[in-house]
Amino acid sequence: MGVFVFQHDKVSDQKQDKKQILFSLCLWIGTTYLSLI
Repeated sequence: MGVFVFQHDKVSDQKQDKKQILFSLCLWIGTTYLSLI
């Protein structure tokens, strides 16, 4: 959740933010998935 707040802070380059959020989301889903196995 903190990542989203941090990314929202720098609205100046939104395209980079979207890529960063997507990456963080994928990473979080990946780690959650691995811990569930």
